[in-house]
Amino acid sequence: MRPRSVTKDAEGVPLVTWGPAIELKGEVWPATDRRSIESYGDRITGIQSVWIEGPYALQFDNGVNKALLEEQGYSMALGDGICLEAGPDEAPDYQVLSFTPYKLLRMEIERI
Repeated sequence: MRPRSVTKDAEGVPLVTWGPAIELKGEVWPATDRRSIESYGDRITGIQSVWIEGPYALQFDNGVNKALLEEQGYSMALGDGICLEAGPDEAPDYQVLSFTPYKLLRMEIERI
């Protein structure tokens, strides 16, 4: 996971930069359930579902939905980058779309 940071250049154009890579442990599979297909339609081919190991808490912070990963000591927000096929020093190839609270943290990610 790489945290996303948005700044603006001298002309006010938003610039996205990525923070240092943080290793997560979990499981990834294609999002093919009915709810995902209904939600994302033609975009479904670029969507993956992910389970993340470890305790977590969801919170809404300054208008942003975040998952606080308690054991790891960091938080993840919607829009943060996920490197599935990209290396830790490369730009992420996926971004976080949603969090779903189950026993383990489930999230959906989309290819950038």
